Amino acid sequence: MEEFLEANKFILKPDYLIVGEPTEMKFASIQKGAVKLKLKSEGVAAHSGYPELGENAIEKLLNVLEDLRRHQWPSDPNHGETTMNIGLIEGGQALNALAESASASLFFRVTNSAKELVETVKKIVGNRVEIEMLGFNEPVILTSG
Repeated sequence: MEEFLEANKFILKPDYLIVGEPTEMKFASIQKGAVKLKLKSEGVAAHSGYPELGENAIEKLLNVLEDLRRHQWPSDPNHGETTMNIGLIEGGQALNALAESASASLFFRVTNSAKELVETVKKIVGNRVEIEMLGFNEPVILTSG
């Protein structure tokens, strides 16, 4: 970390700057966009011995997540696949109870349009669970040809 701080002491104004990561030792052609969101599901808590008295928020959430997992997300022949990661899942209050609430935090790496991806998520989800947008940014093409 210190070497980066030392480099910042030079007041450089280069005509070009190459930014890279140590992934495959290739020049990047895109900085993929990102979509971060949280899905929230509400149910009705009930003892598992009487499931007819409740509604399991976890099961509702799992149904939505499965639909999102099965969706064919956009890809680009030059920039690769749009990917979805289910990073966090939370829910329930006891092993022997239908969950009153549940949530899942998702992260998409986007090769096309982040805005269009959000609209697609909204269509797939419908009104089955709540969507909380945590943030998004569009992809940045790093090459001109």
